[in-house]
Amino acid sequence: MPTPFFIRSTIMKYMDFRWLTIPVCTLLAALIMNAGALMNYGDISLEKVPALISGPRTQISDNYFYFTLLRHAPERWSASPTDSLDPDGGDHRIVNSISSSYAPALYAGYFLYKISTIITQNPRDALLLTVIFHTWILAACMVVFILTLINKKKCAPSLILILAILSLVGIDAFSISAYYGFPYWDRSLLLNEPNPTRLINPTLFWSIGLLASIYVVRWLRDGRKTDLIFSAGITFLCCIFSISVGAALLGAIGLSVILNAIKRRAISWRLIVIFLSGLVGLIWTYLQLIAYASTPLGMDLRHGEFDHFTFKWQFLVFLIFIPLLQRWLRVERTFIISLLVVSVAIGIVCDSFHLGGRLWLRGGAIFVWAITLFLLLRIVFLIQPHLSRIVGYFIKPVLIIAFSIFVVNSLYRGSDSWTGFIHKDKAELYDWIDNNIKPSSIVASDDIEDAFLLPVYTSSKSLFSSIGMTNRTLDEEMRRFFFTMNLYGSSFDVAKNIIEVEESDVTKYYNHIFSNASPFKYSGQKADAVIFLRNVIYIPYIKRFSNILRGQERHNVFASTINQLEYEGRNSKFDFDYVILNRNKQRPINFIGWEIIHSNDNYDLLVNPY
Repeated sequence: MPTPFFIRSTIMKYMDFRWLTIPVCTLLAALIMNAGALMNYGDISLEKVPALISGPRTQISDNYFYFTLLRHAPERWSASPTDSLDPDGGDHRIVNSISSSYAPALYAGYFLYKISTIITQNPRDALLLTVIFHTWILAACMVVFILTLINKKKCAPSLILILAILSLVGIDAFSISAYYGFPYWDRSLLLNEPNPTRLINPTLFWSIGLLASIYVVRWLRDGRKTDLIFSAGITFLCCIFSISVGAALLGAIGLSVILNAIKRRAISWRLIVIFLSGLVGLIWTYLQLIAYASTPLGMDLRHGEFDHFTFKWQFLVFLIFIPLLQRWLRVERTFIISLLVVSVAIGIVCDSFHLGGRLWLRGGAIFVWAITLFLLLRIVFLIQPHLSRIVGYFIKPVLIIAFSIFVVNSLYRGSDSWTGFIHKDKAELYDWIDNNIKPSSIVASDDIEDAFLLPVYTSSKSLFSSIGMTNRTLDEEMRRFFFTMNLYGSSFDVAKNIIEVEESDVTKYYNHIFSNASPFKYSGQKADAVIFLRNVIYIPYIKRFSNILRGQERHNVFASTINQLEYEGRNSKFDFDYVILNRNKQRPINFIGWEIIHSNDNYDLLVNPY
């Protein structure tokens, strides 16, 4: 009996291992982009262990925020009550906060994290693997998008690897250069978790936007129903993943409907179906943003609030791509040109809104960058026949080696660096907490880094958190901070140091971060005060605290607020389960007689007897 055709064709397809070219090459690119973190795992030391998120003393990153929300995502849909554990609402649910507008993306990220936990053995390894997965997905979507426009399903592995590395290495430099209007490059673009190696925002945002665009192009070319269904479904997902990427994609689809109607004097109803599916998702996301804007956090951060009309006309330079796209594309040209035009329009007006630069930097930039790479590749294909065969044989390997050396050298931090490491005893303490105490237990510590790292590397929570990490108000979070400092007998001094922070202190903090120095060289109450202002209450973007370091009147109001909150925190009562003590410091009087349930050379973990 002959084997059915579809079985034979399927067997032949998967026996041809060329289909593995894209996933393997893009995975290699993802590993190269995370080479710095991977190299840390070969740095054997008696005092430090590798940890991708290593705290605010050694790197500036939002990844601690995104990974905390990602790891604790199940709390969003958990039906079990948490009030008895944390009546102040510190359960990472973030109801109606900014993260509610991309909650589906958090769930997708949590799925990748769960896969990582199955493969790895501890939270630090799972975190690194999760970041590699995100980078891999972004690289794969970028390469497939470009090859779809080129109309090639398969390419030489060397070309795919070059495309993947170039797309990841160049996106931040490209988007920032366009934003500022002049060429920009800095080694820091590949350090401290740049956009292509971040969690959720924008890697998954960009990936889903590129994937939706791929299926729209496929449907426009071939008209297959399956591509239409995938186009509508993934466009919907894109719009509920991210308003910045979703708005650019949906605007392009809408403009395509209009341009096609003018050109052909007929409406493409199926394209309207794709548009409507995205519109439903974008409306949902917008309603989440409206709900967020009415919360205390929303009123403090003012995301998307209109400031005044500001136009960045340099984005118009990308419109010179239109004739080339018109010439080199087919039926999909209207959609791709619309994608370019809408993204450029977003770039032009983005600064008219508070924090609106992110609409370009974490939104439309990815489409313009992908189109730019497509055009560059198209030009290479045009001149390739004029190159000698010998040059053709050597140019790809040379480019691959050059890119690899460039990235690895840029990511290398030196053997004395603490970026990407935490103290060995602190890591051992986190591992013990994660494995031995009840999930969602509340842990107090006077080390400000624990507020960042406990929810990342354990299932517990810090007594106080940075802004936006929970659904508490900023004032409530600061009261808990000063309550914690009072437990350790230092709330007066901490408040005083916070008030006395100057702009030069913040500059010193940044210089320390980018020098990759030891965290122990940037410690003490003055350092904690700067970290508190910059990373806990996020003063660069808080409306009522903005410019407090530059204007005496605003600083006086801020000082009065801090003194009042210190008083209220000192006289408050908050529940907590455990206390971390540094054995190198004198034990605070409040904890004398408390039971030690775990200890190592540097830290004790005490249980609250009350």
